[in-house]
Amino acid sequence: MAPAAPLPNPVPVAYQAFTSAAVPGWLNKGDNAWQMVAATLVGLQSVPGLVILYGSIVKKKWAVNSAFMALYAFAAVVLCWVIWAYKMSFGDKLLPFWGKAGPPSARAS
Repeated sequence: MAPAAPLPNPVPVAYQAFTSAAVPGWLNKGDNAWQMVAATLVGLQSVPGLVILYGSIVKKKWAVNSAFMALYAFAAVVLCWVIWAYKMSFGDKLLPFWGKAGPPSARAS
């Protein structure tokens, strides 16, 4: 009698730790993809929401200026995320709850 075939692993490959030498165990493609989708959706709804909020608070002649200021503020936050905060979130740790800042493409030393 031939030995029974091993049971398939019920955990998808994306959730299995150490499936590749190039991918560390803590890096989960599904979690990262969801974080990017959620951040994109928040960004897409935040800009028009802030434009409407601040545009309705100020005088009519300053509504366009207020809208652009909300857009510039959001753009500044996106630039800070790309330049510093991504590596602070997913890079080397400085403290147990705080990471080292730096560009995401810089190699860890």
